[in-house]
Amino acid sequence: TKNNTVLDLFNEQVKNTPEAVALQYGNIHLSYHDLDEKSNQLANYLLKHKKESNEIIGICVHRSVGMIIGLLGILKSGKAYMPIDPDFPVDRVQYMLEEAKIKTVISSSSSQDVLKDITGLDLILLDVDKETIVKESGETPDLSISPGDLAYVMYTSGSTGRPKGVKIAHHNLFNLIRNQIDYFRIDHSDRI
Repeated sequence: TKNNTVLDLFNEQVKNTPEAVALQYGNIHLSYHDLDEKSNQLANYLLKHKKESNEIIGICVHRSVGMIIGLLGILKSGKAYMPIDPDFPVDRVQYMLEEAKIKTVISSSSSQDVLKDITGLDLILLDVDKETIVKESGETPDLSISPGDLAYVMYTSGSTGRPKGVKIAHHNLFNLIRNQIDYFRIDHSDRI
């Protein structure tokens, strides 16, 4: 398990239980197969339009099915994500984007208000750009993602008054998930 990523765990679950409910939000349910396909479409869209490797992509979406598709799609494209709370003040968001050198942000029409006055961003709106994204292949991109690759950047509140970015690699995320599964004895009947 030293060479695994969280995507390996997800792919294993898709293979073992493709029709099981992977995600429920309100009255929306997605099976592992459907979540896999939708996140692959976004990953393939990102690979076609965002050529930089090791790019960090912002994700500014309220809690939703789109948030999970976005996170998985970014990871599957070999890029890292940086969550941005749509309710943060504009100056904090602008600082985070500039410091992390974010050029692309995935958002939605209902979550993008905090980004409207920030120039130079390439916005991908999950709802508005949906018709273009779903035209992409639902197959998993053929990429080699290693445990040491960056998975995400999380900004802390910052003890100095300025938010501070913390980089988390795939192996860190994998270890956290495996530990939580073991420690809390999580099995197929649990909902998180």
